[in-house]
Amino acid sequence: MGKFSFKERQQRGEDFIRFLKTENITIHGMHKKEVRNMYNTRYKSYLSQLAPGEHIPSFSSILQPLYITKTLHVRADKFYSGPAPHSSAKDRSIEDVDSDSDDSIVSLDARGGQALPNPTENIHLNNMNSARGNLKFQRKFAVDQHRHFNKAPVAEQTVSKNVPKTDSLPEFVVKSGHIFRCTLCAAPCTSEAEVTKHVDGRRHRVAVLMNGLRTKRDDLIKDKFGIQLSASVSGEGETFVIPLMEGVSEAVTLTIRNTNPRDSVTLLSCELLKRIRVFQLDDAKKVTESQGHATIPPGESYHIKIKVQARNVGSFHSPLALLFCLNHDSNAMFHIVRYLHAKCRNDVIEQMKPTPGTKMDKRQKARKYTRVSKVVDGLPLPRVGNDRLEVKIQLGLYRIPDSLRRIINNGLTDKQGLKTFEVIEMTALKSMLEQPMMMSEYARRLTTLMYFEEIQMEVDIRQYDIPDAAMTRYSKNPRLLLLKVPGLAENRPSVLKGDCLYVRILDSEGVAGDHEYQGYVHEVLQNEVALGFNDSLMKFFVPNMKFSVRFVFNRLPLRLQHRACELAEELSLDNLLFPMPNIIGSLGLMRPLDKEFKFFAHHPSLNKQQQTAVRHIVAGSSRPAPYLVFGPPGTGKTFTIVEAMKQIWKHITSSHILACAPSNSAADLITERLLEHVSKSEILRVNATNRAWITIPEKIRDVCNYDRQTGHYYYPKKEDFMSYRIIVSTLVTAGRLSSANFPAEHFTHVFIDEAGYAVEPECVIAIAGILDCNPLVRNGGQLVLAGDPKQLGPILRSPFAMQYGLDMSLLERYMTQHPIYARREDARTPEEAYDERVLTKLLNNYRSHKAILQMPNEMFYDSELQVHAPAIRDLMCEWEGLPIRNYPVIFHAVMGEDMREERSPSFFNPEEAVTVINYVKQILGTRIMGKQIKVDEIGIISPYRKQVQKIRQLLQKNRIDTQKLKVGSVEEFQGAERLIIIVSTVRSNPKYLSQDVKFNLGFLKNPKRFNVTVTRPKALLIVIGNPHTLLMDEHWGRFIRNCKECGAVAGEDFSTETEQELDDVMQRLAAVNLDSINSNPDLEMEGGLVVNFEQPWRKDI
Repeated sequence: MGKFSFKERQQRGEDFIRFLKTENITIHGMHKKEVRNMYNTRYKSYLSQLAPGEHIPSFSSILQPLYITKTLHVRADKFYSGPAPHSSAKDRSIEDVDSDSDDSIVSLDARGGQALPNPTENIHLNNMNSARGNLKFQRKFAVDQHRHFNKAPVAEQTVSKNVPKTDSLPEFVVKSGHIFRCTLCAAPCTSEAEVTKHVDGRRHRVAVLMNGLRTKRDDLIKDKFGIQLSASVSGEGETFVIPLMEGVSEAVTLTIRNTNPRDSVTLLSCELLKRIRVFQLDDAKKVTESQGHATIPPGESYHIKIKVQARNVGSFHSPLALLFCLNHDSNAMFHIVRYLHAKCRNDVIEQMKPTPGTKMDKRQKARKYTRVSKVVDGLPLPRVGNDRLEVKIQLGLYRIPDSLRRIINNGLTDKQGLKTFEVIEMTALKSMLEQPMMMSEYARRLTTLMYFEEIQMEVDIRQYDIPDAAMTRYSKNPRLLLLKVPGLAENRPSVLKGDCLYVRILDSEGVAGDHEYQGYVHEVLQNEVALGFNDSLMKFFVPNMKFSVRFVFNRLPLRLQHRACELAEELSLDNLLFPMPNIIGSLGLMRPLDKEFKFFAHHPSLNKQQQTAVRHIVAGSSRPAPYLVFGPPGTGKTFTIVEAMKQIWKHITSSHILACAPSNSAADLITERLLEHVSKSEILRVNATNRAWITIPEKIRDVCNYDRQTGHYYYPKKEDFMSYRIIVSTLVTAGRLSSANFPAEHFTHVFIDEAGYAVEPECVIAIAGILDCNPLVRNGGQLVLAGDPKQLGPILRSPFAMQYGLDMSLLERYMTQHPIYARREDARTPEEAYDERVLTKLLNNYRSHKAILQMPNEMFYDSELQVHAPAIRDLMCEWEGLPIRNYPVIFHAVMGEDMREERSPSFFNPEEAVTVINYVKQILGTRIMGKQIKVDEIGIISPYRKQVQKIRQLLQKNRIDTQKLKVGSVEEFQGAERLIIIVSTVRSNPKYLSQDVKFNLGFLKNPKRFNVTVTRPKALLIVIGNPHTLLMDEHWGRFIRNCKECGAVAGEDFSTETEQELDDVMQRLAAVNLDSINSNPDLEMEGGLVVNFEQPWRKDI
């Protein structure tokens, strides 16, 4: 017992009792063995989630304090509450023990394993009054699912070192399903013949040798037989670090000293194992040129001169291998290896070095979070506007079931001691999720996956909490307080008008009080929010008062998705959601297919595929099956479906169209194009009431549900809604229409643009309860989805939700799992590849130069896309910055180094950032074919938020307008285009050899992200990155090899492992007798899903 103090054992015992209470277990009357078993199993499992590895007192040691404090007593081996009967003290009930408990979600973070108190927003948003501070809250937990997932042996993960290797397969080759994979080269093979060819190839042989070097590394880097190596620069272990400034050469002396008192040693060879021009070796005996040997007598030294000079900023790394023999035994040869690491910087890069975060003082480290005893209501927004759209279908709360929370928090395994009924539930759940999706399990499956996602959202939102924030009074309204929110402008986190957050007052010691105050968001500024709190807080607020701030997310979209899935199952929407071949066209045509059209679009006019899509959509040839418009980048899918809407509006006068998209910007674009020909009186653009009026384009404001006189949004009565021919909204806002329960036959057509970017339940919001496939309704029941399943899909956070398919959009599910939308492999022409009754693939690309389109066309679109971009695409073909004329694609090799600042999970790469700015300045400073490039014609893409911030800072220092020059993530450029796109890929670690496949590519290892990235530009694509890192990925590697073959490379020299380059490596290894080294690998390949710290939070509602 001496290990823990009396107070610690008492607190642990009282916490154990509280734990039992939250599990609805009363200790009163329980046998001692049962209680001991619960403490050693369930309670310890619970604590291991909160603080993995923490030591806790034994069961017997916590009993003594509980007996002494008269919390418990024992009679006949059973526990009873309070003191023993002979005690004069009053009995104390178990309920009293937990009188100060709060309803909290404790977020267990994968990054540090620390448990952070997180009172759940669920209890604060619905039906809570000012008296709720007296309620007893139940503790809940949200465990970061990546902690479980990255350890779980799921089928989708890369085969790990523990996968049993088939005896008949060569070393390093494993088989998963029908695919063979070389774990050294990351090379997939589809047959044993391909495996044999790969294993015999130079690339694999070099990889085996390099792996042997890694395996023997500890021995190779040691000084041996009295030989000691040193250099005239600082070292980091076996690595000599050589600082360089751009354009300046440095001389380094490598000293080889023989400390052996008796024997001479001969240096036989000295070789860089990687061809790199930055390092040049020289010595007196020409050993470095393989033309001589150098004998080093006892006590003497030999020197090798290394000249180091880099043309560009970056980090350059190469192993240097030295081969020696002992003179008394010519057969006694040995190696010593050192690593040369040159870091070339300039003044700008020096200023970008990671800035240390504010160190936590002892008071912060020891900060304690008292339990919340009361939640004080905030000041809600005044009820304004005119909502006359009556709610007929109520929206449930759809709370996460406690048993499901425990199951997912345990990583879908039974290792943490689930209850028996929970194990049964988990087994049934996994069985259901592993089966193909079907209508009978539709709602259960998707709602389960959405619960998975919500639990992970509870964890991820915690990264934005502010531990010690100060607030000020809002000058425009002293009743409100202003809170600065870092990342607000980037939707990290997303905070909208009408949302709420929670604060707790910090005392002078930094301890948070037990009252939590709800603050409603009254205004959203650029980096601040104006919050309305209860008078009880405002009365004693003083400037510089410190608060801990807790953010929550808006559950409305999730609730609408849950309801939509339930409605879809209740209404039996099989024909819409699971279309079969026999239903195609079963509702008949609404208009003859051969009847002539007078198309609205003239400049440009519709091409053949676009016309085909419009004719079939208007005719309803697919009904009741949905019609799909497969629109690769730049092919005009929105242009096509808007034309279809106009033709339906014109020719089917009884029609009523609902047009939706996942984002406000996409819905605004549809509205803008409709207004070119459709009367304003027939269109209503329905916005959510929390949308800022300033964000609505001027061209569409006259058709929005906004009253300019009152300055507020409104929802008209259902009858007034029904008078509009076309209603446009986001998918989430369409849930408002579903709640109103319009007549089943009212909406005849539903269009969903950018359908590949929304999760399936989000799309279903605009379908279930809105679109009916009643055969008695002659001109209705037409669902149209437009998008590209080859581009970015929905943004999700839960790895388990992704594993079981929530990241597959409805559009992608149709095209990959339903035969009626499958590609015909025997098609003779691209036009015959799909059944045009249900799907049209658009083929003409109107955006990009053919050199830009070439690689994505081959990789993702069966080389069927045709270049029809206007003349502007050729603008950059004569630019002097191109490595080769008439090929406006550049891969610029930068051997940078990715870094992270303290407390930031996001990477940045200073060398790449500087290179990006140099290109921007070069482009803006040159007239190209008589044209001056404008700032807003350039876009910069980077997958990491910190790199985006660093690039913006450099642009601002160079007085380049960052409001016009867009810098953002790949997701922020989805659906966008620019004349010129510059990409900074960021990830780079120069300490890895080019053949090392263990480096984690992170966000770059995603084919859809690659596709979106390289298809944004019209006239020039510049990709900046470390080739050795990117070559490990199939798609980036293919892109880089193509650039090198075409001569479209700049920056540092690099190898793409051609036969000639592999021969060079073999020769260098042979020169120092390292061409036959044995290996015994213990590789662990990258696996699992990328933790999604970088993604912004959705704000479109």
